Amino acid sequence: MATRTDGTDVADGAAGQESPVWYFVERGQTVGPISQDELARNVSSGRLGPDTMVWKDGMPDWRPFVDVGVGVLKATSARRAAVVQPGSPTNSPTSAGSPDMAACVECGGLFPRSRLLRTFDGLLCERCHPSTQPEFRPVTSQAPKIVAIDYAGFWQRFGAWLLDAILLNLTTSILLRPLSRGLELSYKALGPAQKNDMGLVMDLFVGFLARYTLLALALSLVYQTLFLGKFGATPGRMALSIKVVNPDESPITYLRAACRTLASWVTSFTLLIGYLMAAFDLQGRTLHDRLAQTRVIRSEFRGGDDGA
Repeated sequence: MATRTDGTDVADGAAGQESPVWYFVERGQTVGPISQDELARNVSSGRLGPDTMVWKDGMPDWRPFVDVGVGVLKATSARRAAVVQPGSPTNSPTSAGSPDMAACVECGGLFPRSRLLRTFDGLLCERCHPSTQPEFRPVTSQAPKIVAIDYAGFWQRFGAWLLDAILLNLTTSILLRPLSRGLELSYKALGPAQKNDMGLVMDLFVGFLARYTLLALALSLVYQTLFLGKFGATPGRMALSIKVVNPDESPITYLRAACRTLASWVTSFTLLIGYLMAAFDLQGRTLHDRLAQTRVIRSEFRGGDDGA
């Protein structure tokens, strides 16, 4: 058992344990250093979310809060519970009944009123008051520099989509020209009576349309998967210097590229709403970006050295 300067008994583990210093990213800017308690308060207030990138000394790189948050909140709760032990002089019934004593709204410990600081939330002890937290003290640890991600804009993405659509449609029409020629020859082979049979003609046309659509979708899947998996960008995206990446900016794999393409077909059935989501999302995500967990960023294209 250790004793603080204000006379409060503190658990031995809590006395020798200092709160880690944390940093987090907010709107592309690094915030910190802040204490672990302050980090927990930012979570409670909603300022930090599951996807917020955080870092502390000893971590190899920035991590989403959801990956480390459970341990942080548990450690914070345990440390607060150990600050004041039951049976300490300031928690005795005599002290509690004294008009000169009051409780800290953060840790629950009883202290002389002269040692408590008044805030909008109530009275705080010296340990819990923000002015005594590590974020107000000089620190020697240096957080890794983080560069704000430059997400591609809505119209930039639309331009890339339009270029890819033109290129893909031209390629599809050339490669599937034999199929169109086959429909033409099949119709010419029909007799006069058969040509007047609308049911037969419709069956011929629907069969051609079904084969053409399936082959066009297959070509689109191959086109998107190969280019995104190898370069992170299709020719249309390369022309406008944007690329598709994972949330941490790492290159996507061929499998994720294929899943994103399939997800984009789902977006096509949302009456453009899935695409318009990008105009109102801070990270410019469409519905298929959310489904495939990808981001589209501005990036100078450098060939195949970024390929997965």
